[in-house]
Amino acid sequence: MLRVPCQYLQQITFYAESAMSELLTKGQTPEAWSEALQEHGVHVSPRLIRSRAHQSGNFYKIGRLMLLTPDQMEALIKSSASSTVTDNTQEKIDG
Repeated sequence: MLRVPCQYLQQITFYAESAMSELLTKGQTPEAWSEALQEHGVHVSPRLIRSRAHQSGNFYKIGRLMLLTPDQMEALIKSSASSTVTDNTQEKIDG
């Protein structure tokens, strides 16, 4: 049987609770993120958000419900931006 010192269990519990509370307080569906981004003039479909989240594996799923935290959305946006830069650079090299 594995014995874990109490202080480590408390730290693990704290991190698990903070991750769960962030998910419950700040996690939103792809539809909600799409609407929030549209308010800032950025038009991204929920389907695109969902597919990028699936590709990266960076999302939470409860049953059939997909939730993304602000940190996860930021990571999706950054990875999307870096892939666009790479694609444009490749086009310039090929063209």
